[in-house]
Amino acid sequence: MRNSTPHTAPACFDSAALRQAARRASERGTIIALASLTHRDTEARTLIQGTNAFDSAVRGWTLAHQNPAVHSLFAWASTIGSVSPFCWASVAMAVVFFMTGRRRATLSALLAPALAVATYLGAKRYLPRVRPPSEAALREATHSFPSAHATTSTAVCCTIAFLLWREEMVPPPVAILIAVIPPLIIGASRIYLDVHWATDVLGGWIAGLLIAVVAREAYDRSPFFS
Repeated sequence: MRNSTPHTAPACFDSAALRQAARRASERGTIIALASLTHRDTEARTLIQGTNAFDSAVRGWTLAHQNPAVHSLFAWASTIGSVSPFCWASVAMAVVFFMTGRRRATLSALLAPALAVATYLGAKRYLPRVRPPSEAALREATHSFPSAHATTSTAVCCTIAFLLWREEMVPPPVAILIAVIPPLIIGASRIYLDVHWATDVLGGWIAGLLIAVVAREAYDRSPFFS
C-alpha cells in the first residue's frame, strides 16, 4: 500500500529557505565589509590624529628625557630653523649664484623653498592632523602634518648643498654636512619641543628630499640657462 502523504522537499532545497539563507549571508557579508572599512578608516584616522603606537612611543620617550639645557638648545634651533630664515637664505644664495654667472643654480635655489612652502601648505590643508596635546603645540596655528620646519630645511639644505658641490664651490664633505646636519637638528627639535609627532618630521624630511630631487632635475634639464 502506497503512502498517500505528499513528499516534502528537504529544507536545503526549499526556495524560501534558500532565499532566507542568501539574505542572511548577504547581511553577514555586508557587516563584515562594513567592519573592514571601519577598521581601515580607523587606522587612517589614527595616523592623521597622531595617536599611532610609533608616535606615542617616541613622544613618551622624549617627554621622559627632557633637560633644560637641551630644551633651550632645541628652542633656539627651532627658531633659527623656521621657514622664513631658510627661504631668505635660499634667496641670498640665488643672488650669489646669479652674480657669479651661475644661472641654472639660481633657478634651482629659488625653486626649492617655493615648492617646500606649496607642499606643506597643501598637505596641512588636506591632511588636517592634530598636534600633540601640549601647551607648546597649542600655540601653533597650523595643522601638524608635515612639519614645515623639516620640509623647508631639508629641501633648501639638500638643494643648496648639491648646487654648491655641482658648481665646485665647496668640496663633497662640506656639501654633505650642509645637507644633513641642519635638517636633522631642526627636525629633532620639533619632536623634542613636543610641537610635532615623529611622523610629521619624517614626512617633512621625505618631502624635502623629493623637492631637492626636483630642483636637481631643474638644474640638469633647464632649457633656459644651458
